[in-house]
Amino acid sequence: MRNHLSMRNLSLRQKLFYWLTLTTIIPLLIFLPPLTLYQSYAIQKSIDRMCLEQSNQTSVQLDRIFNQINSISNLYFLDPMIEDTLQNGIIYDQLGYNAAQRDIIALQQKYNTSIPDVDLHLTIVANDGRIYGNGVYDHTVPITEIKQRWWYQDLQRNSWQTLWVRDEYLNRIHSNAQTNYIYSIRALKNFDTWENHGILIMSFLESDLIKLYGSSLSSHSAVAIFDQYNNIISSVSYNNLNVFPISTQARAQYAGSYITSIDNVKYHITYNTVSQPQWKVVTFLPTSYLFGEYISFRILYLVVISLFLLALFAFTWIISRHFVSPINLLTQEIHRIRQSSFSQRVSVTSSDEIGLLACEFNEMLNQIESLMQSIIEEQRRKRKAELQSLYAQINPHFIYNTLTAIRFLVYTEQKQTVDHTLCSFITLLRHSISSSEEFCSIRTELRMLQCYIDIQQISFDKPFEVCWDVDSSLLDCKILKLTLQPLVENAVMHGLKSKKGDRKLYIRVQRYQQDIMIAISDNGIGTDKVLSFYEAQSDFRSSVGLINIHSRIVLHFGHPYGITFYSKKGGGTTVLVHIPAISCQEELI
Repeated sequence: MRNHLSMRNLSLRQKLFYWLTLTTIIPLLIFLPPLTLYQSYAIQKSIDRMCLEQSNQTSVQLDRIFNQINSISNLYFLDPMIEDTLQNGIIYDQLGYNAAQRDIIALQQKYNTSIPDVDLHLTIVANDGRIYGNGVYDHTVPITEIKQRWWYQDLQRNSWQTLWVRDEYLNRIHSNAQTNYIYSIRALKNFDTWENHGILIMSFLESDLIKLYGSSLSSHSAVAIFDQYNNIISSVSYNNLNVFPISTQARAQYAGSYITSIDNVKYHITYNTVSQPQWKVVTFLPTSYLFGEYISFRILYLVVISLFLLALFAFTWIISRHFVSPINLLTQEIHRIRQSSFSQRVSVTSSDEIGLLACEFNEMLNQIESLMQSIIEEQRRKRKAELQSLYAQINPHFIYNTLTAIRFLVYTEQKQTVDHTLCSFITLLRHSISSSEEFCSIRTELRMLQCYIDIQQISFDKPFEVCWDVDSSLLDCKILKLTLQPLVENAVMHGLKSKKGDRKLYIRVQRYQQDIMIAISDNGIGTDKVLSFYEAQSDFRSSVGLINIHSRIVLHFGHPYGITFYSKKGGGTTVLVHIPAISCQEELI
């Protein structure tokens, strides 16, 4: 019951995703673990099989070479000429020794032609110390040193065996360079008494052996060959492996593989046995390289999962489009209408419950739009009444100040100045009273401002200097009428009037980004505050004109437009007028 109630509280989309999640997780839980295990098992088996096949091929190739060498060794063992040389060697003089040496070398050239893969060298050591063949570099080796080698003593205990060894002592007497050889050693018999009367040593370079087993190696592998005593006979590494450990199990078994870590790197180790000398061929391959070879298995795995998820997402998209998209569309329309206007309508694409909901919503929008139009029209009338009220306050304020100045001129009997002042005053009245337009061009506003300044100059003993800095490209832009005159009036009356010495008034009209910034500055007495308009109201209560200007700008253009004060005690005052750049040809919205 509780589960049923919780499902009822879910949205349609949540319910869809709830069931789709169940249908996704259950198959993944059922099929993903077996698929992962099978993938790992298949990769491991494939790696083992590949490495064992490669190791077996190397072992078979080495077996073939060793059997061939063993066959040639049998030919030397049974050859009667060698037996005669060893039996009769005690009565040979130097000439006889040289003749025997030539016969043995000729015999070697005959037998060695059957094995082209390696370059075999032959050495025969008689019991009396004589050495025949081309294998030994130094023919003066004492027989006593040879008899002290472990392999010689091993042959004395079992004279019928063939030993495959790598011996540093034999390397020194076989070559004058640091060259490694592989040796096949066996005892030579007297066929009459079957006693040992010499040693047959067949040798070939280790580099020839490396060519045999190293030609099939990859660039990431390493191979080491161990003898029956676990000594390294030969090794080659293409992966910077310097040590070649081998487990006890690998030493005891004929063939196999295992994984172990060497220097914190995991290696797959494969071993196989060469039958003839019972050597172990051990291959070391990094597991990272092997798994990289079988990345296709992982790709297949990812492809299967991706296809499954793709099919799931496609199914989810189809279901959502069919059932949820109309609801989402209605929600988006409501959100868009809430942020913009009520003129848009929801598209009705069906006759079901969602279509009925859309129709009802459109009807509600019609009623809201009608109500909004009524409110907007009422606000427009209210705004117009407020503007008219503000504008009505400006004219009496201006007239009062101007008539005060003319009264001063009449009192001082300056007739020509009075005439010029009255002409300027008439021009200002015609501009401000006779025209019903709220806006004028900046060109006209500056011309009327010049008339006003001419009127104000008469109240000073020494006329103040006026500095103009006007961007001519802005002269045809719109400005509210009588915006600048009250600002100049405050600069003159509150800033310059009380200043002693040179008085200057600066009027700048410049472009500020996409707007217009007009600065009215003076070098008057100033104040020690930096005031915004709302802070300035308490200090300029008598300046009704300033309050009206700011209110008119905000009512017409909104924030952040308006006026701002910057002043410094004894350093003058600057009033900034910030308005949008609207040409006279454009309509104000």
